Amino acid sequence: MHGAKTIRIRRQRNVYMCGDQDQEIYWIQKGYVKLIMTSREGKECILDIYAPGDFFGESCLAGLEFRVETATAMENVILKSITCQLFMADLNDAELLAFIREINKRNVEKHLLISDMVTLGSELRLGRALLRLGSRLGRRLPSGTLIDCKISQEDLSRMVGTTRPRVTEFMSRFRRMNLIQLNTERQILLKEGRLMAYLSSIA
Repeated sequence: MHGAKTIRIRRQRNVYMCGDQDQEIYWIQKGYVKLIMTSREGKECILDIYAPGDFFGESCLAGLEFRVETATAMENVILKSITCQLFMADLNDAELLAFIREINKRNVEKHLLISDMVTLGSELRLGRALLRLGSRLGRRLPSGTLIDCKISQEDLSRMVGTTRPRVTEFMSRFRRMNLIQLNTERQILLKEGRLMAYLSSIA
């Protein structure tokens, strides 16, 4: 896109923070970025994790003066950024339609996430979160779906709204039942069929 800039952000550094006057949209060229919202009490919730090829920061299109979320690099990342104004001016009709479809898809996913938070127990929420991550970030292998992004149990606890000890308990159970595996790089391999069957059995 015309006017796009290349930005490099180091691991655990913020692309932007809640309260920043940031009017850019970002595309990930390399690495992973997580979006975080923080309550008034300081409790963090991870809204989503974005991979190479994904965009984020579209909340600036809502006309808000300040960011309401924080975007943090999970590893060293390379981004392309463009102002909201230039982004909208540069889109043709087909690109605009594709962008609107993606925004609507994200809204549906967030509605489903809210429903999970309200209606499901912690173990079910964790299992559903792993399946969503596998669908969005996973790579199909003969042995299952590998989530390439290294996600800590602390991050998982912030995604599903429970404590880290509870996540550790559930992840250990999933491993004992061969629903997931962890490789030497601490990446998660999902046995999706088995995990879905188990979640159905406890729903």
